[in-house]
Amino acid sequence: MSEEGDKEVGKQQVKLIRNSSWMVVARGARAAEVVARSIVIARSLGVDLFAQYAVISAFVYPFVSLFTPNLFAVLIKYGTDYKERGRLMELVALVKLGYLASSILYVACSLCIVAGSLWLFPNTVGQPGQHFLVILFGIASAAALYGTLGKSLLVLFDRFKVNTFVDLIIASTNVVLVVVVCLLFPGNLGAVVWVVAGTMLYSPLVSNIAAWWEVRYELSGGAEGRIALLRPNFRELFKFSFGDSIARSIENATKSLDVLILSAFAGPAAVSIYDIARKLANIFFLMKDTITLAAFPQVASMIGAKQYKTLRGVLASVYKKLLVPALVVLVLIVVFDDWVLSLWGSSFAEPGGIVVLTMSRSLVPLLCFWVTPLVLSLGLIRLRLMSVIISSTISFSLAFFLVTRWEGEGVAAAMLIGALLNHAIMIGFSLRRINCEELLEPAEVV
Repeated sequence: MSEEGDKEVGKQQVKLIRNSSWMVVARGARAAEVVARSIVIARSLGVDLFAQYAVISAFVYPFVSLFTPNLFAVLIKYGTDYKERGRLMELVALVKLGYLASSILYVACSLCIVAGSLWLFPNTVGQPGQHFLVILFGIASAAALYGTLGKSLLVLFDRFKVNTFVDLIIASTNVVLVVVVCLLFPGNLGAVVWVVAGTMLYSPLVSNIAAWWEVRYELSGGAEGRIALLRPNFRELFKFSFGDSIARSIENATKSLDVLILSAFAGPAAVSIYDIARKLANIFFLMKDTITLAAFPQVASMIGAKQYKTLRGVLASVYKKLLVPALVVLVLIVVFDDWVLSLWGSSFAEPGGIVVLTMSRSLVPLLCFWVTPLVLSLGLIRLRLMSVIISSTISFSLAFFLVTRWEGEGVAAAMLIGALLNHAIMIGFSLRRINCEELLEPAEVV
């Protein structure tokens, strides 16, 4: 690579590390919130009620996942182009379209959750008299459809520091609210669901208000942008969003359907320990999301400019800094998993291999954080969809086969195999696509 190319790699690397650092702090706060809330709730409810809480959450999550479009990817991919070309009215129109789509999907999702709570929940994994709690939890969870809109605006305009401070405020407030309610109403599942539902509504509201306030001057020039301006691009936008959202929804559903499978074949103790292991695994998942959010605009820009060698150089450099800390965290969890779970209470200790397998599963997407931005930037929507369908089908089939003998360890092992297969397929085909494009375009722009 030329000297100018080396400088470009260094520049992109510094930017990625700086933005990722802010996002790591932000997501670290949210990960700490998830763990802290889980500890407080588990100690308040005990094993049996905590298992019921985990099942309610797991039942609702697939509905929200199926109705959640990946608007972050849409806004970054197309918003970056509008922003760099100074087409602010189209950018504002794109954001407005995102809010309109989210509102329509929110209503549809809420209706499906109500129907599911009345018919599907009591006939599968539910407990009598919990319909209202499921509806409340579900409608509040669906507010996550709006969550990525404000965050994508902050990322698009390079406001990573502001995003971090907003997440710190949200996380600390949510933890305080949960602690207070659990102290006032110990062992009360209804009170826990009410306060968690409140935090789910509060978080996207604060995030969106802060984002619009922060970028109000940058968007002022396009304030009159109407959704109709995007009419010529509706088909392309829908195709991109729909294809990626289906893949992402199926992928996210695997993070909760495994709990439902386990609850159908195992007792409350196994379900509770498995759910706690998933909370710990969120450390890696949130780190992956953090780096992916920071890397997406850069990967899209480098792919658009056909800077393939620069992209490889940046990824290689980041790997050197990411791999060792991630492995250290995994080893520490493996060594101290019994002690870590004892924080939730003595009844949750002795997790067996569940924590190790679940953490290993979450380590795979962390180390492959660049794959999804690369696949989406290359426009390989069908590849992402087919990869998720194939890997999910195999992992769920294995889960049903293994859960009867090994319970939590069997389900965790099945999910790990699915994650490995999913990323192997996407990596192989996306790198092949890049190699083909390099043969067609040998002169790299640097």
